[in-house]
Amino acid sequence: METAIVWRWRRAVPGRERESWEYVKATDGLAAAWRAAGRCGPHEWVISWGDEEDHMLVLRGDPVKLVELMAARDFIAHMARGALVADGFRYTLTAVAPTAPEAFPGWEEALAQLAA
Repeated sequence: METAIVWRWRRAVPGRERESWEYVKATDGLAAAWRAAGRCGPHEWVISWGDEEDHMLVLRGDPVKLVELMAARDFIAHMARGALVADGFRYTLTAVAPTAPEAFPGWEEALAQLAA
């Protein structure tokens, strides 16, 4: 298991679609900057296709660094903005399972065999 900050939201707040999209782009840039500064590890987006399904951003990293990041002014300010533009916006520090290729060596080979 790894530690990650997981953002979840449903859709843009009606009438704030443009601001929501700008927020997503800003979040991607901030996550990359935080990683470059050593404040967190890699991030990945999990975008759903249904209106009732949550979209997610998973920001992995060292638990101590992630707690420090969550207490930082720039992080708090960015999260406050997210609450204004994204319906159902929330985030939490949690344990997450590794991705399938990390958890199961030979994942791609197994899928290829099943497809054959």
